Amino acid sequence: MLGRGPGPPALDAVQGAGLGVTAVPTPSLHGARAGSMGADLVDENELRPFFPGGLEVGIVPAAGHFLHLDQPEAVHARIAGFLGPA
Repeated sequence: MLGRGPGPPALDAVQGAGLGVTAVPTPSLHGARAGSMGADLVDENELRPFFPGGLEVGIVPAAGHFLHLDQPEAVHARIAGFLGPA
């Protein structure tokens, strides 16, 4: 990641697995005030082909990059809502 060059060959299979599609329903949460990877970079139409099981994108207001620390209740509620009743 970030231009480090090739990694150890033993990790090729693990790294390659992350490049395919995700077949299970997937939540993707972003902080509205995230500076390093802003919510404005999220293009649902561009991402959807990689998530045939479903993609639920959510923007958490008043949260930055570490949204789980900035707005823990909002993040917990969104995750619990995604997972459904126990």
